Amino acid sequence: MKIFRIITELNFGGVERHMELTADGMLNYPNEDMIFMALGRGGQTSKVLSDMGFRVIVMNENPQIPNLKLIRKLVKLFKKEKPDVVHCSNGEGVFHGLWAAWLARVPVRIGEEVGFPNHHTYWKKIFNLTYKCSHKVIAISQAVKDKLIELGEASDDKIEVIYYPMGKPKLDLNADEQVQINPILNELNANRAALGFCFVTTCRLVAVKNLDGLIRTIAKLVESNPQRDIQMWIIGEGPDKEKLMGLAKALNVEKQIKFLGFQTNVNPFLMAADAFILPSFSEGFSLSLAEAMQLGLPSIATKVGGPSEIIKENTGYLIDPYSLEDMQEKMQLFLDMNKEERIALGDRGKQDVQRRFSVEKYIEELLAFYTKLHQN
Repeated sequence: MKIFRIITELNFGGVERHMELTADGMLNYPNEDMIFMALGRGGQTSKVLSDMGFRVIVMNENPQIPNLKLIRKLVKLFKKEKPDVVHCSNGEGVFHGLWAAWLARVPVRIGEEVGFPNHHTYWKKIFNLTYKCSHKVIAISQAVKDKLIELGEASDDKIEVIYYPMGKPKLDLNADEQVQINPILNELNANRAALGFCFVTTCRLVAVKNLDGLIRTIAKLVESNPQRDIQMWIIGEGPDKEKLMGLAKALNVEKQIKFLGFQTNVNPFLMAADAFILPSFSEGFSLSLAEAMQLGLPSIATKVGGPSEIIKENTGYLIDPYSLEDMQEKMQLFLDMNKEERIALGDRGKQDVQRRFSVEKYIEELLAFYTKLHQN
């Protein structure tokens, strides 16, 4: 089959990381032709995919909805390429990709909701019409499926839940990563006290990730645990970075909170930390949470959306992201827990996610899904 995988951009982020994992799994299926397309910009991920030997198309168009010029270009491309499957992710990718695939009469048209949708009346109508252009809609968690049904954007029988996979952890650093990462880690570890405790999070620095609330909670924990050296490592970039750094300074915790920027390999930082936290107001699935748990890192995550399907009983803690008291209480549990208990909690989580979210299982399920739709 010839499969077009369409997303908004191929730079860096959770969906882009998912494209890399999909490509890695598809290497075991050389007879399947998967082509990756960014409607907007390329970047870090487009280079990774190209280096893996995949064809990558970067349109460099404005992906803002609606771009009729972009739809016309996609229709022309699909008629020329004659794909068997067009599988679209992200709001912009879904809108432009599905309408173009429908107009070009592509045999199998799939939309995918990768986040926790929070559309208002206008957008609910737009995506209800857009999903009518598809044969099926993939939701990356049951929570996302339930939300799509609640919003009236797609019906129960049209939505298939296929969980995102996680890759095998990359533990060895290449030469460039050693130059970039080792000095940062050495400095971080040199400043850690004997009674120190380090939380870590990896995400884009945007409002939905609730980093404002996390910083305020760290300030409260520092105040209530004067005997502990508490650190918070924030890995990622985004438009809210300066504002968040200003908040940390205003709350007098700029020494405790380390903004480490975008890292090509987050695993060394995860392994050096004591616990992972993801306090987002909502998450579609959260690959970063699954990958942290895969490394045996005891974890705290939002209960809104997909993380409640990743963290099961006795494998981590779920929090109400709108309650800083709940966040503080769960973080304090980790501070008070002895090392053996934390390790045991992390090990239970590790075994559970490795069993449920492998790349191999995901690719088998995805290709079977494509084949079934194509045969019908």
